[in-house]
Amino acid sequence: MKHNLKPNQYATALIEVAEQLGATQEVGASFHVVENLIRTNAQFRSFILSKRIPSDQKKQSLVAILGESCHLIVIEFLGMISGAQTIKLIRETGEMIQEKVKDSLNKISVTAHVAEALSESETDHLKLSLDTILEKSTDLNVSVDPELVGGIKLRIENIFLDASIQNKLNELRSDLMQS
Repeated sequence: MKHNLKPNQYATALIEVAEQLGATQEVGASFHVVENLIRTNAQFRSFILSKRIPSDQKKQSLVAILGESCHLIVIEFLGMISGAQTIKLIRETGEMIQEKVKDSLNKISVTAHVAEALSESETDHLKLSLDTILEKSTDLNVSVDPELVGGIKLRIENIFLDASIQNKLNELRSDLMQS
């Protein structure tokens, strides 16, 4: 997906300020809260899109509405933007913020689709192996897919890897049983 220049500029500026304040994760989480509210609450969406509410009043109202669940940087951002594409701008900026937060935390999302359920120790070992291989901290989510025959399918961010590692899983299980 090709991103607009404007959301990229906003995301970069917001992350720089958040890093200076040591609030990178909070800003990322705040965008997640705002995006969820926009998607699920029509009144909130209408409030954000309203052109009749002055910027300062919008900020004050957002502080009252969101309180502790939203960082002040994000509230300032929401109070300052306006226009027909506001929701799209918030969504795209939020997506870019999430990417930048993951990059700053050296974190990557991985979903492992496996044929049969893994024990907790197998999941921990898989996560540790992925951390080592990818040289990043992995946010691992394991999904059981009984139709998957003998192997594992990994989704790393938006890239799918289909790896037949049944032998590797068997080695992992035998290593764990010997320990």
